[in-house]
Amino acid sequence: MTRLNTIPHVRALVARDIVIICLLLAELLFTARLVNSSQHKWCQTIGLLTAQKPPAGPAAANPGRGYEQKLYADFRQLRGCTTGARP
Repeated sequence: MTRLNTIPHVRALVARDIVIICLLLAELLFTARLVNSSQHKWCQTIGLLTAQKPPAGPAAANPGRGYEQKLYADFRQLRGCTTGARP
């Protein structure tokens, strides 16, 4: 008699486990989509920041120019995207 009572419990546990696995897979897909979207926005931002080179010339003559040249070089190193501005 005890054995007959455990079969519905086992089925309930299996059904619960299947639901949990499905929810975990859905969460994984949602997270992957969100990360991909974030990466796309990052690439667009870096592409816009490196789309135009700063003015050429010595930084000693114009400290602002040196700052822009350093930022440009730093952003080019961070870029790492296949989309955006061309090198």
